Amino acid sequence: MKEVHTIHKLPKEEISLLKSLIGKAINRILCTGVDIDSNYNLYEFSDAISISFDELREYIVIGADFDETHFGGDFNRLKLSSASKPAYIPTTEEGYIEGKNVCLMVKPDFRITKIEIHGFSGKDESDNLKLEPFWQIEKNNPSVSITEYIESEHVLIFHAKDGRQMLIYPDGILPWMRVSFDNAVINDLIPIKNSDGVILTKLKKVIS
Repeated sequence: MKEVHTIHKLPKEEISLLKSLIGKAINRILCTGVDIDSNYNLYEFSDAISISFDELREYIVIGADFDETHFGGDFNRLKLSSASKPAYIPTTEEGYIEGKNVCLMVKPDFRITKIEIHGFSGKDESDNLKLEPFWQIEKNNPSVSITEYIESEHVLIFHAKDGRQMLIYPDGILPWMRVSFDNAVINDLIPIKNSDGVILTKLKKVIS
């Protein structure tokens, strides 16, 4: 039997960055493009989003890289950083935005009291007995059973004092950054389930 591990946990620097946001108020989200559902309760931003805060001069940039597990499952690696300018949006030397952009104003003020980090936690298995294996890892290990353990931290839920929530997580190959402020939508989307209703994600960390 062969075991492989596909793991991405947020590094200490990114956890510290999230901790620094406790007590801060979000005022807007910037990106180069967005799709919005008909009820305006789920935004799909086309690349990394840049979030500005009342108390900060810098932006918090949240994006992701797409990858696959050894058995073809989507696996997005969340990436967080701080930056003096919004990501992918042209600005002047003075820092003023001058390029095409989408600006989502967050009203009333969303002051962060808690941040939840969710992610995948599970495994895929193959007995690897097919005459013509499909996956490369099966071809590289003929007739050997394989278990892939999958762990990630790629879903963020921000909580405000008034009970509102903000969900941010990457989805798809691009990947899109999905954002919602609708508690009902968030509760429906998280935890993430597969087509059979099996829960794929769980709560990993709480920052408060």
